[in-house]
Amino acid sequence: GFTRSWRMNGSRSPEVSPGIVSASRRTDLPAFYAPWLFRRLEAGFAFTVNPFNPHQVSRIDLSPEAVTCLVLWTRNPGPLLARLPWLEARGYRFLVQATHLGYPRELEPRLLPPHRALGLLRTLGDRLGPDRTLWRYDPVFLSHATDPSWHRRRFSALCAALAGRVGGVTLSFLDRYPRAERRFRALRGMSLEPWDPERAKEARGPLARDLGEIAAGFGLEARSCAEAGLEPWGIPSGACIDGERIARLWGVPVPRGRDRNQRPGCRCAPSRDLGAYDTCPGGCAYCYALSSPERALGRFARGEAGKEGEERFAQGKGWEG
Repeated sequence: GFTRSWRMNGSRSPEVSPGIVSASRRTDLPAFYAPWLFRRLEAGFAFTVNPFNPHQVSRIDLSPEAVTCLVLWTRNPGPLLARLPWLEARGYRFLVQATHLGYPRELEPRLLPPHRALGLLRTLGDRLGPDRTLWRYDPVFLSHATDPSWHRRRFSALCAALAGRVGGVTLSFLDRYPRAERRFRALRGMSLEPWDPERAKEARGPLARDLGEIAAGFGLEARSCAEAGLEPWGIPSGACIDGERIARLWGVPVPRGRDRNQRPGCRCAPSRDLGAYDTCPGGCAYCYALSSPERALGRFARGEAGKEGEERFAQGKGWEG
């Protein structure tokens, strides 16, 4: 989209007509910050900060005319359900990337109980249909308690519950992000201690093949997210923000090429992310967007994925504390 300057406190910052808006890879806005997100949609703009330069802030045009597609990422679609008619009435083109795994509580300490989250995902699929309800089984976390047999059983049960409601499934295996290593150390000696990288790598291909075959048995296509080497095991590479899907659903132009702001191997179409890292209070042990659960809880209490940021950005303070 185009960029123009706007003035805040005497300085100029870019205002961006975003094309695709991602809300968000950095935090679970629909689950934990839905009131802020919908206030910003109502206002027609939001601020976003460069996570690598807290003093670089952009004002994102969120008017329905400017947003090619709003991609909502969440572990809990519940807060979205009552707001779907508002999005439709305003003319937003949107779809939902919904992660559901159902791991033991030690890995996902502050998420909804799995049966409740699954029920909400089923309801979302019934409301939006499979073209706009996309399921993520991500990341595949291998441990003694969640070994390949556990994943085959769990994944099969989820496919049975979600078939006909979701437009396929995205698979991705655990990456050992430095941000998560402290949380992994806390699992040492437990049945949920993650397998060492070499053992996990050996199991990845055969398990991916089995999960793909299970999905196909329920009429679901499995694709990978930024995973190299799964094609020989029957899992093609996918794009979570799929420009071809968006163009097909709404007949709108989508820029060609991949989003170069994402990690290598990502095939997503270019987009602009809202939200901020270290603001999700879910506390998942494997999360790449979380360096300190305690800090995230504090920032959640202060609303720092959104509302608090409006004041900080306006004062040129960036993210502090």
